[in-house]
Amino acid sequence: MASTLPKISLSAASLPLLRMEPFLQADTGTDEWFLPLGDPSETPLRGLGADTVRAAASVAPLPCHVLAPVCPGSAVLEALAALGCPRVTLQLEGCPHPHRALGRLRDLGVSPGVALFPCTPLTKADYLLPLVDRVVLLSAEPGGGAPAAGPLTERVKLLGEYLRYQELRAEIVVHGCADVALMGRAARLGAHWVVVEDLLPADARDLSPESCRVHLDQFRGALSTAIRIA
Repeated sequence: MASTLPKISLSAASLPLLRMEPFLQADTGTDEWFLPLGDPSETPLRGLGADTVRAAASVAPLPCHVLAPVCPGSAVLEALAALGCPRVTLQLEGCPHPHRALGRLRDLGVSPGVALFPCTPLTKADYLLPLVDRVVLLSAEPGGGAPAAGPLTERVKLLGEYLRYQELRAEIVVHGCADVALMGRAARLGAHWVVVEDLLPADARDLSPESCRVHLDQFRGALSTAIRIA
């Protein structure tokens, strides 16, 4: 089981939308930028638009990781690969042909991953695991809600054991959980990455890349402590 500090993926959706570029270009301490695309079927629309994701990927020196909530066909895969993000994760529940889609993403030169909602059985992804570089476990359903600590840590444990048994290379990513103690337990059980949302103050008028670095350093310190005592 992992006991080292997981890598941090900071969601760009929490940045000030009209002045994201200075944050994306600065050394904020994150290991990658997480760019969730909005689902056009949702009202109100959550996540980022394709143009915003493309612009962010073009200016960020760090790798960008885009999460696509729906993938109805091959044209969408081509568009996702053209966004400029080296890492593309497909939401399993929104992808009718995941085996074909993940293979196509690899052919297009991007690193493919798959994401699962909290109530989706891990067995749904069994035959996809050899095709992906990461499995993103969402800690809550879309639209919010508190994560269920027991199910999340159990899923991390079971998935980690399965990956090791099958000698597969996919990394485990825990997404969207603001509970540092829970993230620490997930890291001890095998999570390699955590996607951090809502780290920054809701009132971002005075937020700067420097203060973003301070917030992330504080979070990383708290996470390190949580791992030690988990």
